[in-house]
Amino acid sequence: MVESGLEQVASSSQRIFENYQKRFGFVSPQVAESPSLNLGLAVVVPVYDEPCLNQSLQSLRDCERPPCDVEVLLVFNSSESDADPVRLRNRQARQSAVPWIREHSDSQFRCHVLDFPRLPAKRAGVGLARKIGMDEAAARFHQAKRAEQGVIVCYDADCLCERNFLVENFRHFAERPGIAGCSTYFEHSLNGPEEPAIYRAVATYDLHLRYYVERRRARIFIFFKN
Repeated sequence: MVESGLEQVASSSQRIFENYQKRFGFVSPQVAESPSLNLGLAVVVPVYDEPCLNQSLQSLRDCERPPCDVEVLLVFNSSESDADPVRLRNRQARQSAVPWIREHSDSQFRCHVLDFPRLPAKRAGVGLARKIGMDEAAARFHQAKRAEQGVIVCYDADCLCERNFLVENFRHFAERPGIAGCSTYFEHSLNGPEEPAIYRAVATYDLHLRYYVERRRARIFIFFKN
């Protein structure tokens, strides 16, 4: 039997993914529910000690809908060395998110919970949590046979986004099929309900980043002598 061009691409993509999973996968796919065959965006959200998760989810939920289905993968994570209060707050955030998910999910916008409360201390952190979520997203796209079209979006559990966030991420890659990745413009909040010292620290951090980027752009290197 002769495979068509599309079948050959799908078969090759599946072999590449399976080889990746065997060599580099941390865990096997976690979500039991089958993905939509129109899945186009998977938003990966590491969650660690985040008290305002539902606000971030609502911000995503309020976005304009792209011409594809969207899944949000929430990766609750903590280390085996974390103190009990951290794991307790993670559990409370998860328990708060579950009814929100039940109430706000629909056929085009679904959320899934991945729970890793005791990750190895040497590897635990946002990097591993994001990798777990991105690997899950890749598995979902392969299961939906949309590995070539799917877009993985990284998002933080304390973020708010503009209403065009999902649409523009979809459009960017739809119009540039050769692009492998991009970064999204963002700003840190400089006012709000937290202590003023927090916002001063945020402003200082942002200024440091801008200074660092501008120095690199100008290719100016500053040397200090003892």
